[in-house]
Amino acid sequence: MEVGETFIAADHLWVAVAKTPAGEVVVFNLTSFRPHCDGTCVMEAGEHPFIIHKTIVRYAAGELLDESAQAFVAKTYPSREPASPQLIAKIQRGAIASPQTPNKLKALIPRG
Repeated sequence: MEVGETFIAADHLWVAVAKTPAGEVVVFNLTSFRPHCDGTCVMEAGEHPFIIHKTIVRYAAGELLDESAQAFVAKTYPSREPASPQLIAKIQRGAIASPQTPNKLKALIPRG
């Protein structure tokens, strides 16, 4: 799995936003905006073809997928259009800024 790849799991779009030298991938899911949610990274309809209304990144649910988990995802979940470089950068900036991002994932997000 490469940075920018997306897939659908449990009716949510997941986006790969970082890759480690060991081949692990950091992914976050997108979910509908709700009051009192982590609004660090808010997206509007059209920022990705799957996004049709106000959406946020659920940083607290981020995951680090090793190669076997990536293979499982590829076999199990439908892929979607890749995220644009602009959207990836926006999600990465939010991951660093959000108090909800687990520290172990925050450390793997590229800065700048």
